[in-house]
Amino acid sequence: MALQVSLSTFARIALISVDSAFLGHLGTSSLAAASLASTWTNVPLAGVWSGATALITLCGQAWGAKNGELSGIWLQIGLVVVTVLSVPVMIWYWSIGYVLEVSTDDAEVVQLGVRFARILSLSIWPSLVYACVRLYFQSMGIMSPVTVVGTLSIGVACAANYMLIFGAFGWGGLGFDGSPMATVIASWFQPVSLISYCIFYKKMHLQAWGGWDLSAFTPDRLKIFMNIAGPVAANSMVSNLANSALTLVAAKLGSDVIAANAVISGLWSLLWALFWLCMLVQPIFITGYMIESLEILTSSVLAAMGEVAVTAWVSSLSVWFIELPIAYFGGVTMGLGFSALWYGVCTMEVLKLATFSFVLSRTDWTEMAERAVKNMEATSDSDTGVEQESLQFAMTEGGNTPGSLAPVVRSPAAQELMTPSGRRRQWDQIEDGTLLRSPFFGRTPRSDTSFSQA
Repeated sequence: MALQVSLSTFARIALISVDSAFLGHLGTSSLAAASLASTWTNVPLAGVWSGATALITLCGQAWGAKNGELSGIWLQIGLVVVTVLSVPVMIWYWSIGYVLEVSTDDAEVVQLGVRFARILSLSIWPSLVYACVRLYFQSMGIMSPVTVVGTLSIGVACAANYMLIFGAFGWGGLGFDGSPMATVIASWFQPVSLISYCIFYKKMHLQAWGGWDLSAFTPDRLKIFMNIAGPVAANSMVSNLANSALTLVAAKLGSDVIAANAVISGLWSLLWALFWLCMLVQPIFITGYMIESLEILTSSVLAAMGEVAVTAWVSSLSVWFIELPIAYFGGVTMGLGFSALWYGVCTMEVLKLATFSFVLSRTDWTEMAERAVKNMEATSDSDTGVEQESLQFAMTEGGNTPGSLAPVVRSPAAQELMTPSGRRRQWDQIEDGTLLRSPFFGRTPRSDTSFSQA
């Protein structure tokens, strides 16, 4: 399961890197323009995209409580929200020229960047729809189709990039414009393929879908969705805005540094002219990503519990008050150059990891489980039984599930698991000493022999 999640995530990220791979052959200006445009257009898009990850928490909790219809309702809410928000995101894409002019004095980079962003705007809505549908199926443990579609989309992106940039069968191609157009094709391929296979062909959605129902869009549900999605989206936008501002520091060091930063960030070492610039930061880059991997794990646990406010504030403040100052004063003022940018990243990730670990160590897991039960909207003839099962699910799986990456699988309704909340419930019910406290004896009356044996 973890392998499938990793492959699907890799496939999603690879689409961005494919553009860099092909544009690198067109020259430094083309790669720098695409990198700079992607950096600034990514600010609002990543915000909406990150907000959609609330579905993995909400759909996963509903699915764990055997409330499949509620999972479908959360998907509907997510689709409507991202569709509405895609309009201002598209407006931002078409207005990117003003920001690029501030970022660099290179007129060619600005011109190419504007063209890149405007063509790429056609991929906004399908990519957001795919994110929602992908997370919806992921919350039910359906990962194989997502992995296959993601892997195939890499091949589609590579083939489209080659044909549209360089041409084929006697056609000369579109050149630079072919790269964003290829990304648009791959972005539409993903939702169309996934929906066609999982929904229209296999009908996998029927186990967690009650049909479109506008009456399900209640204020309480919208509030729950926004309470989780809002801080995550805001954190993503603020963090990406800071990273975009970081490119201003790179721009002051030259267009070659902009392009080199795009290469090292995407793990593409394709331009021999930029080879030595990439090697300057490779050790720092590896160290930073090792620390970030642990930070992502801890922040995902917090996000899965709905503690998105913690991750939002810590990430935002650390980016603006640690990463950016170190990058600017180190890279520009002190003259440390390109490496200062990644020293700032390493320092920021260490602080975030320490903070998230401290918060997790002070977490009241019982309170987190009760909050998850409330969001599940579970109903049953036995409220105690459903609450107990829901708490078990939340504690044994929900708290250990990365909020934006890992799937949530239905727990079997088997024997009671001795979670902290389960122990607390057993002790709370022993008010008169009539029940055994040991979980191995169940809920049998306490006998005199049990006292003597004790």
